[in-house]
Amino acid sequence: MFFAFFRNIGLPELLILAFIIFLFSRTFARRAGNTIGQLKGAINGDRPPAPSPPRSEREVCLETLELPATATPEQIRQAYRELVKVWHPDRFSEASLKARAEEKLKEINTAYEKLERTF
Repeated sequence: MFFAFFRNIGLPELLILAFIIFLFSRTFARRAGNTIGQLKGAINGDRPPAPSPPRSEREVCLETLELPATATPEQIRQAYRELVKVWHPDRFSEASLKARAEEKLKEINTAYEKLERTF
């Protein structure tokens, strides 16, 4: 009974119906927060990447000091001294650069103090 409706439709009407279905599918996909590619991926069994695990405070501090996770206390001290020399505000004459250097130096000092407590 349902298919009897489609037997009486000509090609132009069928194209219009297909276009309307296409528009509705895109609208519903946007409302759901998905793109057509994500919907196709879900149909094919693809999974979105898993969220990365939260980083520890030590990892964040080591990243601030531009060090690997396996850094030794001596490497931490050396990196701290080098970064302080690079980012010391007295090295900058322009006010905006000086302010940025002060912020960066605060981050470096905070990271070093936190790491210093662990060794």
